[in-house]
Amino acid sequence: HEDKENAGYYKGLYRDSLNFMRQDPMGYAGLLIRKSIFFWDPAERMYDNFPTRYYRKTIPILSLAFLSFGIVLPFGLWGMVMARYEWKKVLLLYLFVISYFLGHLGFNVVARYRLPVEPIFIIFAGYCITSLCDKLKEGDFRFVRINLILIFFAMVLFNWTSIHRFLYPIVHPHGTYSHKGDRL
Repeated sequence: HEDKENAGYYKGLYRDSLNFMRQDPMGYAGLLIRKSIFFWDPAERMYDNFPTRYYRKTIPILSLAFLSFGIVLPFGLWGMVMARYEWKKVLLLYLFVISYFLGHLGFNVVARYRLPVEPIFIIFAGYCITSLCDKLKEGDFRFVRINLILIFFAMVLFNWTSIHRFLYPIVHPHGTYSHKGDRL
């Protein structure tokens, strides 16, 4: 008896989801964009257990891991772009990242579900750094400079939540408040 009730409940959810997609495609697109941001967000705003920063504070060995996903992500993405000419060698890695991401987009999107793709990004980040070092050895400083600037801007973009969280108390040491007469 309980299984029939659960089946009806889930069929109703499925039907409501499809109706939402049909009736408000822009709202659904916005939802997918927000879920994509939550999936790739290094600041881990959405989590259903404990954030990794909690474990870094409570388990001493994890504090030795100096690389966060906020550093790996820009180098990894740029490594994926740089490896596009060798796509036959890395096709399975591309397909894994894309299919894993798209497969999880329809469900509860939290940072811990991103963990299986993080090693792939570490591989591509290594490819990016190695390629930049090779170009540096060749004397192609312009290529290295342009790519490092792009990576820097991507790093700021991807880590904006963490940067804002760090800078906010410095810029606003007394918190936020408005003075009488402000027109904000």
